[in-house]
Amino acid sequence: MTYTSSEISLYVDAMIIDAIVEEPSIIKEAGASEVIMSLVGKVRDYIASKIRPDHKAEDLLNLLAPGVISTVFSIFGKTWIGILFGLATSVFKINIGGIVLSLYNTVKSLISGGKQTTSSEVDSAVADAVKSNAQPLSSEDEAKAIQTLEQNKNSTASDVGRRLRDARAVKLAMVTYRDNQENIHKVAGLLSFGGLQGKIIGILTTLFSYVFKIALSAAGFMVAGDVINSYVGKAQGLLPSFTGTSTSSPPISPPITSTQTRFKLNPSYKDIRHNTGDATWAEGFMNTTEGISDMLVQFTKEVYVGLNDLGDFIKSMPTFKSLVNGIETFNSSAAGSSVVFIPRGYTTKKQLVDLFIDDVAEKAPKSTA
Repeated sequence: MTYTSSEISLYVDAMIIDAIVEEPSIIKEAGASEVIMSLVGKVRDYIASKIRPDHKAEDLLNLLAPGVISTVFSIFGKTWIGILFGLATSVFKINIGGIVLSLYNTVKSLISGGKQTTSSEVDSAVADAVKSNAQPLSSEDEAKAIQTLEQNKNSTASDVGRRLRDARAVKLAMVTYRDNQENIHKVAGLLSFGGLQGKIIGILTTLFSYVFKIALSAAGFMVAGDVINSYVGKAQGLLPSFTGTSTSSPPISPPITSTQTRFKLNPSYKDIRHNTGDATWAEGFMNTTEGISDMLVQFTKEVYVGLNDLGDFIKSMPTFKSLVNGIETFNSSAAGSSVVFIPRGYTTKKQLVDLFIDDVAEKAPKSTA
């Protein structure tokens, strides 16, 4: 298969970020496509879950605002992102807050009035923001940094080795910083060899560009045909957003606790938590109205006793139908598959069942236990 230079650049960016944030500090042997889809999916899923269809610009800017965007970066893992930013700030005097503020203002301008932007515009904005918030480089390092940024914009397969070597050098610097934070002067001495500041500038540029492009695409602000859109679209098929794709269907209610006493909690039920951290809750049922209904009925019988003969009755409840509709909307991009994704607002089966079990208890035939 032949890849464009933009696609190659995106793959390499993903591999660079993966090399920086993963434990241990060794480049994994995962395929490029696996790496890129994993990283894109993490950011896309988080951004899309926070974007309201009628408030896209407002919600996106809120997520990218100084003081808030750290939550987005923490998707990659708080430990190494924090170390990278700490190293950049403490040792190399790179103003991370200034970078974020500059990019926030630029994005605000780029999407004003519902406008859309391109990957190249984002890359240029990030390069300018990082450079303007870093200490001046020596003439030699500045030339190398400019050359690196230009090469990164037009990556070819031969650039992969060079950029991975730079990533390894930065990761070693991060390890040194992590292990010697009590003595910043010592760290500065250990990391004083030439070219490292330029490498860190390159890594920061890659990281910020990657996150901002995915965020803009996930919120619908990248022009059609931009290469990032195809990867964000594929990630959407794997990890549907909390808001779904239809605004006409009723939203799923917040979790509630059942107050009914008719059906007792099943003593064998274990309240296992899902949708925690980066893990997405998925169940092996057909992603159809019928499949989602069958899944919820099974959950009901797992959580409460005395409901074995009430499957059809449970399905007739308006609250049950509303929940099915909400989950179906959430899964619109994965409809027809053999996996059902559960919205992020829910972490246990009981939370879902409690949305309709009170109605079942009140209206079910009295002959039922």
